[in-house]
Amino acid sequence: MAGWQLYYGKKFAVPVKYNLDNWHTIKIVVLGEQAEVFIDDMENPILHINKLKTGITSGTLGLFSFLKPVHY
Repeated sequence: MAGWQLYYGKKFAVPVKYNLDNWHTIKIVVLGEQAEVFIDDMENPILHINKLKTGITSGTLGLFSFLKPVHY
């Protein structure tokens, strides 16, 4: 959320309508410096990222909610 002004537009984000009372399936596929993001439809990515902004390194992934409580 903090970087939305820097990383805004078609290359960085897409609008998604969520039914906040349902479970959703999320998949992120990272290969080298590219990534694809899938939400509910595991065959068609909603976002393709051609070049990730940091170099290839190990790390962690965090999922957060700023609107409602979330269960993982």
